Amino acid sequence: MLASNRSLFGTGLLAAALTTAMFCPAKTSALTVRCDYGNVFNGSTPGGGAPWLRAEFTDSGVNTVQLTLSVLSLGAGEYVSDWYFNFDPLLNASSLRFDAQAPDHGAGNNAFYVFEGGLYDVAFSLDEPFTTGDSITFSITRKNGDALSASDFDYFSSPLWILDDPYLSAAHIEGISDGRQCWYAGGGGWLSPEENSPTGVPDSSQSAILLAAGLIALSLAVRTQKIISV
Repeated sequence: MLASNRSLFGTGLLAAALTTAMFCPAKTSALTVRCDYGNVFNGSTPGGGAPWLRAEFTDSGVNTVQLTLSVLSLGAGEYVSDWYFNFDPLLNASSLRFDAQAPDHGAGNNAFYVFEGGLYDVAFSLDEPFTTGDSITFSITRKNGDALSASDFDYFSSPLWILDDPYLSAAHIEGISDGRQCWYAGGGGWLSPEENSPTGVPDSSQSAILLAAGLIALSLAVRTQKIISV
């Protein structure tokens, strides 16, 4: 009976540990940070319907993040001209490296200012009209292969003065037909993610492994209980 109790205790610990891992994945787990842009914080409201844009940072390989920028729904003649993001303030944004597929870009801690949106660390300029149905995907690394994950881009902008609000990201929409002028960078509108909060999605392969491990542990616990009951 003592041996059986020890077996049950050990199996129970295993089940608890695996269940905890399943519902609380480590920060180093593969992750997608998704931002859907449905808030207008300056200027005019685009046509189409919110969310107008989407940005997804996804862990892809060792110390590599894949970024996908997509236009979901803009009105006729409307397009994205500039897109801004934040980076972990404890890290050097100037160390970021972008592959050849990336649009024109710049990176530096608090290097880019958006009126009423604060200071950002990463900026992309899309030269050609980037409009409904368009999407671009490229990879981001750091100098010398330093550690990098999607969660490193999950930070708020830094307000420069009293009118600035902190946002996770900002995007400039041009070509809006109502002609209203926004305070900064001429006409158009400035968007930020809905509810100012991204959605973190664990990598599907990691989730499947953790789920399988949890089910195996639960099965072992039930089997041990049956043996003790005999």
